[in-house]
Amino acid sequence: MFVHNIVSRSQEKRKGNSEFQVFKSFYEAANRGCRTRAGWAKSLRSVPPGAKHGIVVRAEGMALGLTGHEVVLADLGDNRYRIATDYTGVYTVEQTRQFTPRRAAQQRYLDIFFNHARKDQYGLWTDDGWSTVTAEDAERPWDRKTLTADLVQRHANHSYTLALKSDGKTHFVVVDLDCHEKDDVDLFLRRAERLLQRFHGDGWHYQLRDGTVGGIHFIKVFDWPWRLDKARQWVADQLRELDEPGLDLMTLEIYPTFSGNGIRLPLAKGYLMVLDQIVDPVTYRKQQVGDVERYVDWLDDDNRRYFPKDRLLSFLRMNVPDSQSPSLIDGSIILVTRLLSPRAMA
Repeated sequence: MFVHNIVSRSQEKRKGNSEFQVFKSFYEAANRGCRTRAGWAKSLRSVPPGAKHGIVVRAEGMALGLTGHEVVLADLGDNRYRIATDYTGVYTVEQTRQFTPRRAAQQRYLDIFFNHARKDQYGLWTDDGWSTVTAEDAERPWDRKTLTADLVQRHANHSYTLALKSDGKTHFVVVDLDCHEKDDVDLFLRRAERLLQRFHGDGWHYQLRDGTVGGIHFIKVFDWPWRLDKARQWVADQLRELDEPGLDLMTLEIYPTFSGNGIRLPLAKGYLMVLDQIVDPVTYRKQQVGDVERYVDWLDDDNRRYFPKDRLLSFLRMNVPDSQSPSLIDGSIILVTRLLSPRAMA
């Protein structure tokens, strides 16, 4: 069975009818080697814009003659047509092309941080600070302000800064250790040292502000998605085991959450990733962006190496707020100077 995509009668005469194959289900389409754009993306392949497609009919009705705008019609003969009132385009592998290395890395990034994020609510950083964006019913779907994969990719490209929540599952966890101006910097450093006894190696890595340290995110990406409550409890149990009098590690925030605050994603603008080394942004298309290729390569490396704990602690000590720079830590005098670049510690 073939169909005609009728935009309007005038455009039909100008462009002519394009013929596409109709499938009754995605299962039938897959058996014939056809997938949606999103389906091919999971195989790290993209569909060029404007490619002709087959369709999967999900709801249909009958019509006589060529009527309506933006409808898909299957010619049944004798001036009878079947209208696909809801359909999805599918494509063959020959119509696709392999992702570039950066696009493939972005897809892996989306699998981790987007797939199980709440799409109806997220945080967005602006000049006025954090604001919560909530999707609302709208006549046009693109006006609903729903979280999209494109927004998450733009976060890694430093066009936006996002903080996401979980939809009930999660591929990662974060322990948030703050060091704000009002906080005790000596307590911050003692907490960091204690947390690094457990949260170092085994996939743990870190994000912190480029410049004066305002805290550190301890990040762990799982091999597969966990139930949110199970992941949070797993971290809480470890914090309880690590806790000591005066540290109050059980008061630290664990992310992601479902209804609480969102968590700033890795590769945020103005932040550094600490993997086996301190990873700076890279230049892509003449702009500074997050090094997503370096990040996912490290995550997927079974033999990955880790930034030494003592050097990370030294980096933190060198970059705590000036007004809180500790003069005595662990019995040693630490001279803090901004004349020495933090990268010298890496």
